[in-house]
Order: sequence, then structure tokens, then C-alpha cells
Amino acid sequence: MFKIIQFILFTLIATNFLYAQSTFEGKVVNIENAPIEYANIVLLNESDSSIVNGTFSDSTGFFKVSSNLPNVILQVSSVGYLTKTMKVDNTHNLGELVLSFDQKLKEVVVRDQNIFEKKEDKFIFHVSDSPLEKESSSIEMLQKIPMIWVDHNNQILLRQEAVTILINGRRLNLKGDALSEYLNSLLTKDIDRVEIQTNNSAENDGDITGSVINIVLKKESAGYNLNLKTYYSTYFNNLYDLNNSMSFNYAKSKWQFYFTLGLVNELGKEDYKSNFLIKESLENQTTEGYYDHKINNNVNSRLGTIFKISPKQEAGLEFYIKDDNLGLNNNNNLLISDVNNIPKVEGKTYSTYDISTQMVDFILNYSFKLDTLGSKVTFVGDYINHTYNNDLFNSSEYDSPEYDGVEDLNKSNNLTEMYSIQSDLNKKFISGLNLLVGIKHLSTLRDNVLDSKTVIDGQFVPNERTNHSKNKEYINSAYTSISYSLGENYIKIGLRGEHTQFENNDLTNSSKVNGSYLTWLPSIYYSSKLKNDISISLSYSKRLTRPSFRILNNNVNKINDYRYDIGNPNLTPELLDKYEFTLSKRNHNLSFYFNHKKDVITGLWSMENDIAVHQNVNNGTTQQYGVEYNYNKKITEWWKIKLIGELFERKIVNQNLNQATAFFYMYNGFSLNKTMSIDLFGNYMSPFLSGTYFNAENYSLNLIIKKSFLNNKLNTRLYLTDILNSIRVRNESEFQDSYFDFYQKKNTRSIVLWLSYTINSKNKSSKKKRNISNNQNKHRL
Repeated sequence: MFKIIQFILFTLIATNFLYAQSTFEGKVVNIENAPIEYANIVLLNESDSSIVNGTFSDSTGFFKVSSNLPNVILQVSSVGYLTKTMKVDNTHNLGELVLSFDQKLKEVVVRDQNIFEKKEDKFIFHVSDSPLEKESSSIEMLQKIPMIWVDHNNQILLRQEAVTILINGRRLNLKGDALSEYLNSLLTKDIDRVEIQTNNSAENDGDITGSVINIVLKKESAGYNLNLKTYYSTYFNNLYDLNNSMSFNYAKSKWQFYFTLGLVNELGKEDYKSNFLIKESLENQTTEGYYDHKINNNVNSRLGTIFKISPKQEAGLEFYIKDDNLGLNNNNNLLISDVNNIPKVEGKTYSTYDISTQMVDFILNYSFKLDTLGSKVTFVGDYINHTYNNDLFNSSEYDSPEYDGVEDLNKSNNLTEMYSIQSDLNKKFISGLNLLVGIKHLSTLRDNVLDSKTVIDGQFVPNERTNHSKNKEYINSAYTSISYSLGENYIKIGLRGEHTQFENNDLTNSSKVNGSYLTWLPSIYYSSKLKNDISISLSYSKRLTRPSFRILNNNVNKINDYRYDIGNPNLTPELLDKYEFTLSKRNHNLSFYFNHKKDVITGLWSMENDIAVHQNVNNGTTQQYGVEYNYNKKITEWWKIKLIGELFERKIVNQNLNQATAFFYMYNGFSLNKTMSIDLFGNYMSPFLSGTYFNAENYSLNLIIKKSFLNNKLNTRLYLTDILNSIRVRNESEFQDSYFDFYQKKNTRSIVLWLSYTINSKNKSSKKKRNISNNQNKHRL
């Protein structure tokens, strides 16, 4: 691994040496002595006017450019100014170069809003800056972007798989509610563009198996910006969500301070029913009941600062804390009946869950610009401390005196610490060559304690489920990629190596599982622009998914007297090969893809003397191939449309299971006037295969009415979610000794009232970037 790193660094140093034999520097200003940023600096061969090298001026007008020829011509140009040409030989410090205004320039070309384009290995969506959309959340914005759709849980999906979110190129390692809360606090007015990458490249962590979305922020406003937001959701039956948040930003020319605070309170309910049909005895084991959210409170806060050390250096610090408290009541009816549906066992179980979760994340970012072409060195350090505590009390009672009720108290306490350090060197050349090298280290330490007790003669007595285990994992990564643009063609080749060392130590049973493995993750991408705005692309990448720390143990978790879940410390990573071919033309995008995954982790049920036991195991190979079509169009001045259509088949090769599925999503945006609009969107999916479970079709329809007041400072929304009340989970599967079916219905149909008010100052300042955690293991907590 370290020989590879040394070779990469040697190659980069040697390349730099060849390009740095003679250096010229200067400063570009206008006739008013104001610096000109992003002026084009080109060195031409005096004999044939071919390009030797080039760069751009920075924010102060300064530039530095090198040549290996003794006599060259310097050409300086910028939009709105007359081009300046001069011969340079032995003069290395050129001083101030003054450009005169071009008086013949009569018109300014403005980029169309909301355009969607293909550039290199990414699709880029330029976000609308219309007054109506300013205060929309980034999740609402993503609903409108081609290729992406957002489900009722605010999960962002592409090809039915959750995406990985980056902010300004740095991975945002939040999942579920935490991710949606963060994105809801990010307003559309703060976003410049969204970059979508369906292929995976070497700079992406190896466990990123789906698509990547990079949200690039705009320049911040100098002075202050304060946003207050609240929304209330009612699900009827006295169930509700209440969300309050505020964000504050203060910026000056060289530094920025920001603070966010979110408060969430929920009261919900979900109904479920599950059934096992045991093959040998033909007995049915049915559980039916509901969960009541007696309390669900969440507090999250982010505090950070970014400061410009020098024109080339920028650093940032961020502190993030999240505190969750969840209380659940579970009432469950249990029925075991024989082959003639005559009840054999009838009873009730009651459970209470008191769950608390805390996360603390400290992030340090640093970047150093090497030149004005965009070359830079970056460093990210990240520390995470995560605790999870769950006090679960179970009690059961049965109608027949021959079956004794049981009372259990199970206390789970988990502590996880993560440390990561990453450094990247990105070198860009005027020839169109781009070279990236990077290294990363990640350490994860996890302590799992399960204290399980059963009531015997009125006393809590420890039982055999009590367990204490520790997990250690160390991941060292090195990666490089080389990309090159030549005319209408672009190619990118990358290689990532990840060395993983792990130890799973069961302190209760004095057993240990340890080992190490090296995984090579190659990637290649090629694209070409053809005639008539048509472009094609081909890509391949290898990825891996490590098992969650939550199941890497020997814990035996009791669900009820007849159902248990056990951990598995011997799980190994999944390996994925991804192939893709894409054809694009303006508003149309057609993709064909094939995914091949080995050592797939799947949850399996088995029966042991009327007891159903669930465990995750590595269970063979899966394949998925499909075709996806995307269409995005502004039909009229007041109507925008987005369509996603997908047809795919999933199969489990070793079990001969397969299912063909069709998916359709449609978004309609109607602008009634400058301050009011309506969004109508919905989706349909036919039956599909997930793991070993066959899932029923699902569909939904949603409506949003938007209105702004007070010069867009006050914004209101009325949401009607899941109008048809059709979102639910229904699936079935066959296991070695049983058939299983499951049904679940959560609160999904709701009316939401949403308010947002913004106070800000008007000045402009330089572009700032949020500090983003780069710890890829946070989602495995």
C-alpha cells in the first residue's frame, strides 16, 4: 500500500518538475486599478503560436505560470476587456498588467436558469433563483431535479437506492431523520448547483455503492442572515409532528460564523401484523398489534466557523451535537393455532422502550490552493462519539394456565468512537489532465453491553442473554485517479485500495474473531459528445459494503416469548460490480445498467421448537439489470414537468428467486403568479424483490401549495401528503422451515402547515464552504 503511495507522489513531483523550469508572475488590473479575477493567462510558442501553458488570475489579480521554452508570448484576456499580448523572455516579474474596457461589448449573455447538463462524469443541475423558490428547503428542490425522487420518509433515492450526499465535495454522513433535518435547514437560495454522479470513482469511499449527489453552495452574504421556520403536521387521531428550527449566519470578508438549532416533537402510531406458517406441523404463529410513540423528542445543533488564513489558505471548524429521546409502547396479541386453525396458545405481550441516543461530531477542514487552475491540497480530521441506550421491559400473559407469563428487563448500552484523517492532492494542468492522489485512515472502537434479567420469585435475576462484546476496526485507504479531456471526449481512470483490520471480542464467552483483508476497487469512466447534442458514456466500478456494527456481536435480543433476534460477529463485506451505459440528449436521459453483488447480507428466519429466530447471514449472489428513462421539460411559462420511468429485474442467483419491476414517478410544477405556485407529484411501483422478500406494489400522491408575502420574507406552505393513504409495507418470503408474511401501516396521510421568515442584510462577500464530516462509518452506527 505504501509503495503505491510513494510511486504516486514520485510521479506527481516529477511531472511538476518538468513544468516548472521558467516561471512568470504578475498582477492583472483594470484602468481603475481594480484587480481582475479569473483572467485567462496563456503562454504561446513564439514559433508556431501553439499553447505552452496557461492559468487564471486569483481574487487579487495575481497569477503565476511556468514554461520550459526560452522565448514565449504572453496573452491576457477577460470578458469585457481588450486582450493584451506581449513577448516575455528573461523578465520573470511582469508587475501590473492593465487591461482596458472593451467599449464594443454591448450585450451580456445570461445563463438560462434550471438547465440540466452533462459535464465530464457528472450531471449538473443549475438551481433556479426565482423569488418563489428562495426559501424552499433543499429537499423540496431535490424533488424537482431530474433522475432523483424523494419518498415519504424524505429518503433521497436514485434507482431505488439511497444516495450519498456531499456538501461542497465533502461527505455528509447523516442518515434518516438526521439527514432530512439537515437538508431541511439548507435553503434553496444558498445553493448554486447540484451535481449527480451515478458511477463511483476512486475518491469516493469504498462503501458508497449508490449514486452521489454533491450540493454546491453559493457565495454567502456579508453581514447576517437569520431564518426562523416552523411546521406542524397532523395525522388525525391526535397524532402530530411539530418541528421548529432556526439558522443564523454572520460573515465578513475573511471569516464566517454559523449556528443552527432544530427541535422536533412527534406523537405517532403504527399498526402491524405478521405470521409464520411452519412447514412441518402446518401450525400458524400470528402476532398482531401496534406501537405508540409516547414521546419522541429531538434536539440538534451545529456551530461552526470558517476563516481565510491567506488568499490561498482556508480553514474551518465545526461542532455538531444531536440528542434523541424516544419512548414506545408495544401491545401485541399472540396466537398459535394448529393445522385445523384451532388455537393452541393465546396470549398478550406488553413492551415499553426508553431509547436515548447522543452524537457529538467535531470536524476540522483545511485547504491550500496551489495555483489558479484549481489545484489544491485538502485535509479533513473528524472525531465522532456516539452513545445508544435502550431500556426494554417485556411482560406476557396467557389465557391457558399451562403457559406461564414472563417478565424481562433488557438494557442495551452501546458506545462508539470514530477517528478519521484524510488528505488529498488534486493537481490540474492546462492540457486538460487532472491528477488526484489521496490517503485516509479510519479507526472505529465500539463497546456493546446487553444486561438481560428475568423476574423469578419477584426478583430480577440475570439470564443467559447477558453479553458484553467489543469491536475494533481500522481502515487504511490510498487512492488515485487520472482524468483527461480531449475535445469532445473525456476519460477518467481510478484505483482505490482499502486495507481493513478488525477484531470482534466476546468478553462474556471469552471468544474472539479477528482478521484483515485488502480490497482493490478499480473504476473507469468514458464519455463522448456526438452530433445533435447527443452524448454517450460508459462506466465500471467495484464497491464494497461492510456489515453494520449493530449486528456484529453475539447478542440475543428478545422480541417476544416466541421470537428472537441474534447477532452475527462472523459477517463479511458485500462486494459489488457496477456497469452502466448512458445516452443523453438535452432534456432526455436513457441509462442501461447491471449490478452484480456477492456475499449479500440477508436476514433469515429459522424455527426451533416453535421459537422463530432471526439472524443476518452472508447469503449468496444477487443481480440487478435495468433501464431507466428521465425527462425534464418546461412545457409552458407556468408548467414544468419531470418524469422518471424504470424497468428492472432483481434475482438471487443461488436461490432461483427473481422479480421484474416497473417504477414511474411524475412531478408537475404550476406557477400561478410570482408569489404563488402548486406542486403535484406521485409515484407507482409494481411488486418488487428486496432481499429474500417479495413486496407488494405501492403508490402515493402528494400536493403542495406555496405562497409568499412581505417581499418573500414570509413564506407559507400547505402540504397534503399521501392523499390516497396508500403507503404501507406488505411482503412475504419463504425460508427453510417456514413461510412468512408481514403487514405494517404507519402515519402517512397528513396535513402540514409550514411557515418560514427570513431577516438578512444585503451586502456580498466571498464564497464560503460548510465544514462537512468525512467519516464514512457514521451510517453504520
